Amino acid sequence: HCNRSLQLLSSCCQCQTISLRQFSQQLLYYSSASRISSINEWRIAFVLGKPGSGKGTQGQLLASRLGLHHLSAGELLRSELKRLSDTPTGQDIANRMLTGKIVPSEITCRLLLDNMAASAVSSGACKTAASFIIDGFPRNLDNWLGWQGCCPPDSVSNAADLPANLSVAGVLLFDVSDETCLSRCLERSGSVGVGCRADDNATTLAKRLQSYSADTEPVVGEFQRLGLLHRIDASGGVETVYQLAKLACEKMRL
Repeated sequence: HCNRSLQLLSSCCQCQTISLRQFSQQLLYYSSASRISSINEWRIAFVLGKPGSGKGTQGQLLASRLGLHHLSAGELLRSELKRLSDTPTGQDIANRMLTGKIVPSEITCRLLLDNMAASAVSSGACKTAASFIIDGFPRNLDNWLGWQGCCPPDSVSNAADLPANLSVAGVLLFDVSDETCLSRCLERSGSVGVGCRADDNATTLAKRLQSYSADTEPVVGEFQRLGLLHRIDASGGVETVYQLAKLACEKMRL
């Protein structure tokens, strides 16, 4: 009887063509829909790069100088970790971040959408267009698919088919060598202040660079294929890199 029940349940699920993953993505979309439906358009630029490439610094500069909203996926996850430190979810996030692994897409997408909505509302942009710089996301193809799951359930999973109010304008890739990244991060780990991070140590950095190569480079290739990628030489000084990033943002009409 148990086997028969499972077969019937499986058959029912197949008829509905709704997987558990699709269902969770639909819930994610509808949970934020009431807050984003009044916004005419969200133009979004993802910012990618190796640890120490300067994506966080440049994201903040672009936001402050160009009037954009800036969100850091990593900072949001670290805040969530503090809030949920004594829960299984918090412990899972902590373990993944300390070992250089990627946090499940459902968690990161929810944090991003919630904070995008809050940022737009607090700035008074909830009924007009809003432009966002999101750094450190998507870190792999699963993140990208999870983001596309934020579209209406019947939307085609393609960047060009995202609804107008979740339009991905482009992707900034801050390109720099592993050696420069390690040097910058280790220098940062010896500093006191906002830039100092608990995972800026040689062991974790090596794992994060390995994760970038294995997980992030494939999604970079996908953005290249879609014509969304803007490569930025991030080996120069902060202001030099900013000017290059600013030009890319102007091309994306942010």
